Amino acid sequence: MELQRSLAHRGPDASSHYCKGPVALSHNRLSIIDIDTANQPFFDKDKSLCLIANGEIYNFSDIRAHYQKHGYSFTSKNSDCEVIVPLYIEHGIDCLEKLRGMFAFSLWDAERQKLILARDRMGEKPLYFHVSQDHFVFSSELRSIASSRLVDTSVSHRQIARYFRYKYVPEPHTPFEHVQKLPAGSYLELDIATWSYEIKQYWSPWDAKPVTGNPTEEIRQSLEDAIKTCIVSDVPMGLSLSGGIDSSI
Repeated sequence: MELQRSLAHRGPDASSHYCKGPVALSHNRLSIIDIDTANQPFFDKDKSLCLIANGEIYNFSDIRAHYQKHGYSFTSKNSDCEVIVPLYIEHGIDCLEKLRGMFAFSLWDAERQKLILARDRMGEKPLYFHVSQDHFVFSSELRSIASSRLVDTSVSHRQIARYFRYKYVPEPHTPFEHVQKLPAGSYLELDIATWSYEIKQYWSPWDAKPVTGNPTEEIRQSLEDAIKTCIVSDVPMGLSLSGGIDSSI
């Protein structure tokens, strides 16, 4: 597929396809965790759910241990992203509330005939999409959507003007007139039967509870917790520090 080939630079370690019924999904993998057994897509037991994901779920170990304890059988040895499948089975779209990480994923629910796209709370991982009367195209990069040849790539002069003013294009807009960006902390649900979709926000920073306690102690504890949770890898990692307050800490 041309769309997948245009994203080969994003994942040189493995590539895969899923084509069934009205849905075709492609994935390129850069192996970080569970190098040998975590190639995507991931499925549930009867393969009515199909997941492809980009990013990392930081609290996957606790989630995975919980479901293993209750008899769920994972196909990978230790994948972080596969935990999304049993979470969705149990909680539906509310599974997003239980994920801590940076991610963008698509989940095809064949039984409900619905495609779900979701982004992490702060929008670290991008997700672009285009919808018309007869097709829906999405990707983690604009170039691959353009390469699909299914999308009118007319430039939006208004958004280009915004780029020169703000140094970026505010979401959900993109430089293309007919391509949108899924907002951070949001999910999109496409109903194949009615060919309609809706976007809902599941998290906002304005909903965060006030922090109490000693600021120095709270910041230090939060930073240490974040490092312990996030720095998990089966390959070597490096850290680049700037002169900012976070690096100084």
